[in-house]
Amino acid sequence: MFIAAQRALLDRLERFAETEDYRRLQAAVASMAAGEFDDWLAEWLIQPSFGLRELPIDAVARLGGIELVEQHLMQSAAFNG
Repeated sequence: MFIAAQRALLDRLERFAETEDYRRLQAAVASMAAGEFDDWLAEWLIQPSFGLRELPIDAVARLGGIELVEQHLMQSAAFNG
């Protein structure tokens, strides 16, 4: 069951990575990051977020979620430098 859930989560991440909203998040973090940030962003999207109280990949699907996730992303990127 765990493997199936992880596979489903990665499938959702792959679909999201093809969207304009994903590119928006990439642009937001790229302005703050030096070097390779795509792996970091993908990992961040599928890890629980204390501030969001859910996975960022889940939050982006909600009304107004992309703005909320972008705000938390910027805070995380600034913290992780």
